[in-house]
Amino acid sequence: MPTKIITWTPDLSIGVEVIDEQHREVFAHVARFLSTVESGRVEELLDLLHFLGTYVEAHFRTEEQLMRESGFPDLAAHLQEHDAFRAMFRSIVAQFARYGDDPRVGAFAEREVCGWLDAHVRTVDRALGDWLRAHGVARVA
Repeated sequence: MPTKIITWTPDLSIGVEVIDEQHREVFAHVARFLSTVESGRVEELLDLLHFLGTYVEAHFRTEEQLMRESGFPDLAAHLQEHDAFRAMFRSIVAQFARYGDDPRVGAFAEREVCGWLDAHVRTVDRALGDWLRAHGVARVA
């Protein structure tokens, strides 16, 4: 299965330093995970999934705190987006734990994680960045 190239690029910046830095880390870890999928090293995949899940949770907490502190009007919808990712991520972890490096599991993970991440950052997080910058809540990039 050829790995989709997932790289953070400057056009993904939302203009809020702390969030942009975390996004760069998320993209780097997803890329590492996807390259490891091809290797078939299931234990390493599960370790990477655990690390990625922990990092994403920390990132979500940062965003959610900034949204609450700033009175972000679309908080409920943004939280639903985060919850959707959590559910999808739990499904991927369960599939890798059960089926290992089955190419269909890797393809599902690649499609879902990459698709969600790109769309979320470009739309929902960009709206959050606009709000935070407009309200002077976060140091901007």
